[in-house]
Amino acid sequence: MRRPAGGAGAAAVVAVAVGGTSLGLALSGGTNRGAPSGSSVQAAQLASVRTGCQDWLRTNPSQPGTAQWCDAMAQWMQQHLGRYGAGPQALWGDPSALGAACGQWMAEGPPPGAPARPGAWCGAMTSWMSAHLGQWSGRGSWSDWTRDGPMMRGG
Repeated sequence: MRRPAGGAGAAAVVAVAVGGTSLGLALSGGTNRGAPSGSSVQAAQLASVRTGCQDWLRTNPSQPGTAQWCDAMAQWMQQHLGRYGAGPQALWGDPSALGAACGQWMAEGPPPGAPARPGAWCGAMTSWMSAHLGQWSGRGSWSDWTRDGPMMRGG
């Protein structure tokens, strides 16, 4: 009785998969040199969100919160990008998205001392960030920062 060549077949499938992945990486690297990867763009934008939140708290000392709240919110967003596949546009693509993401973060795991009305806190943060966009992002408009700014063009 003949045994099926399962081992050889499996090895061939693995070789084709590895070869295809390597080719894809080589091709994308060759056509995208110098441009930041999606994850580096997201990381830079997320760092800007954190900075904007921290700037807001510094200029509004009557608001509850600490820089650690901003760090925690940014970490929550980072996890959402990876774990749930949410894109940056859904989390900080415009002030409304940022406010909603902030509210969801507060609802899922409020930081110690969180206000009873987290929506008001998130709304105040995003309103300030919108009004002072150039201060924390270096850009003139939200769409310039997220879609057309240097982070999306690679420079």
